[in-house]
Amino acid sequence: DIVFSADHDFAFLGGAKCLQIVDFKLTSNKLSSLSVKSCSKKTIELCLEGANTLQSSSSQFQYLPADCPILDCMEDPRLRCAVAVILGSDTFPGGLVGVGPSSVATILQANQNITADQLFEQ
Repeated sequence: DIVFSADHDFAFLGGAKCLQIVDFKLTSNKLSSLSVKSCSKKTIELCLEGANTLQSSSSQFQYLPADCPILDCMEDPRLRCAVAVILGSDTFPGGLVGVGPSSVATILQANQNITADQLFEQ
């Protein structure tokens, strides 16, 4: 899925395969720069492969991987929703106080098969 937005909630809705086009620039009606963001290292790597075949000398491609690629290990949409609430989203701005992406990533890495309910018990 590709979304034109800087809103982080879309990544949690789309999951690891969601690619966000954060910014782009057209020069003489041609794409001259592109900023793409994903919460998945795998998605970024696939994007890089495709961009290498399309890149011309006049184009500049910028890829911004997430600091904590937590969506790499989350296929369950309920778990993604729980993480979005914990970290902060449009429905719960600010998220849980004192909980950030790195602490959520630590929990997810230690508990590969964790459910949304179990995550809230942590």
